[in-house]
Amino acid sequence: MPFIWAALMPHPPVLLPEVGRGREKEAGPSLDGARRLCARLAALNAENPPEALLVLSPHAPHAAGGLFLNSAENVRGSMARFGAPATGVSFQSPAGILDEIIDVLQKAGLPYTRREMPDITQDHGSIVPLRFLAPTFPEGKLPPVIEAGPSGLRQEQALALGDALRELSGKRRWALLASGDLSHRLKADGPYGFNPAGPVFDAAVVEALKAGDPSPLSSLGQKTVADAGECGLRPVLCLLRLARAPVEVFSYEGPFGIGYCNALWVGDKGESLSKAASSSAKAAAASPATQAAKPRMTFKINPPEKSAHKPDKEKKSSPASGARVSVPKVSGAKVSAPKVSVARVSVPKVSVQDASAPKVSVQDASVPEASVPNAFEHPYARLARTVITSLLTGKGVPGAEMLRALSSNPEIWSDRKGCFVSIKTKTGALRGCIGTFLPTQPSLQQEIMANAVSASVRDPRFPPMRADELDNVRISVDVLEAPEVVEEGMKLDPKAYGVIVSKEGRRGLLLPDLAGVDTVEKQLLIAAQKAGIRDLQGARIERFRVRRYFEDSPEAGKR
Repeated sequence: MPFIWAALMPHPPVLLPEVGRGREKEAGPSLDGARRLCARLAALNAENPPEALLVLSPHAPHAAGGLFLNSAENVRGSMARFGAPATGVSFQSPAGILDEIIDVLQKAGLPYTRREMPDITQDHGSIVPLRFLAPTFPEGKLPPVIEAGPSGLRQEQALALGDALRELSGKRRWALLASGDLSHRLKADGPYGFNPAGPVFDAAVVEALKAGDPSPLSSLGQKTVADAGECGLRPVLCLLRLARAPVEVFSYEGPFGIGYCNALWVGDKGESLSKAASSSAKAAAASPATQAAKPRMTFKINPPEKSAHKPDKEKKSSPASGARVSVPKVSGAKVSAPKVSVARVSVPKVSVQDASAPKVSVQDASVPEASVPNAFEHPYARLARTVITSLLTGKGVPGAEMLRALSSNPEIWSDRKGCFVSIKTKTGALRGCIGTFLPTQPSLQQEIMANAVSASVRDPRFPPMRADELDNVRISVDVLEAPEVVEEGMKLDPKAYGVIVSKEGRRGLLLPDLAGVDTVEKQLLIAAQKAGIRDLQGARIERFRVRRYFEDSPEAGKR
């Protein structure tokens, strides 16, 4: 077997100091685990470096029913979405190396979709752990990397992928990076709340890793896995079946209500170096090669150019924006064309992220722009800022007098609608965005207040805001109109309408007018992916409009 090692690493952006700005210290055990894991790898890679690295990232594009493979030969991505555009990675993916992976997939009968994606800025699941791993390789340079997205695989297919990788032939030495956070529902005050399935799932992952056996995970019911709100199950299953041996766990913790685990398996070809690597770990940790543990920048890239993302080949057959469609198709997916459900059934209460309330976080760095009707200097946005300011400075909760000061019209507060609160820096980088697509509070006033709190301190992609950031951010509020079921022949337009995709109790939402989402096809696919819906066949699709409200600032009119 050509695999030398396989590592499981978490991918929260806050672990990078350029993003965390000190908050990464709140995940001290995870940073320490990454340091020790990287020290071991630095010693191993110094003697026997992998010649190719396969990355399994849950945040790579979703390929319904199969594995996504990035076929771009020159790839780069930055943490621009998280306010650190100069922090990122770049690597090469020669076609010949990708062909080796495709060969084993075809022999194993595993479906896959390949597409060129030279800019992976949207995939922090790859970028964050690669930032830690890069300095462990000779000269701090990553070997050729294949980015793959396993979220479209069923659990049994993820295990089969591990089996298939064991059959990889050739003289090239490979390594596997399994990127994945564990349960997102470990704490009541976390961004997704608490669910008893969360600790159960994480305990099963750690047990399975230490035993080198996926049975503890395979024995969990589908409901337990779904309730845990995980994103790393498939990479973990693949790693376990590839290793078929105990995996060393360097750290596990659940800060911010999300499970993070660092673990490493060393294969037969690297086993002879394992003792030497262990004894030299302390020295390696102090060497420049292992400064990924801090991690510090060993190289910089420029922010990805807007032109870097080539149009997908599949887009040629995609319906144009604003086109009337009756059958949305999934780009690149090997599934039969789904039909839009026209049955008007009761609205499922299960949201993308949390089973207890339809509260979701926007997964794209952008939010709807000028094509959405705008209203500047509006009390909604000023209310959101007032709430966030009160929260971060320890002042009291805004009361009725403050509301009257913001607007003399009490009716604007009494409506019941879902809304999103978005926070951006003055440079336009997303700082937080949380919302509800259906009302969960007695009034829009309370809906805005609740989502303002969540966007500022509970967005899991960012550390909680600090009071000293208030002058450097601009806040907007998106109020969602009631969704309507898309019937045969009705218009879908990713610029004008947001979409909700529902199937089998799962529901995914995507706001309108997002950067890079320029076809109906892609909009539906991403919305389905966010909910873990792998096949649009028989899905119920709804559309909705959004009205945006900005706070009173000169920059508001420029957005």
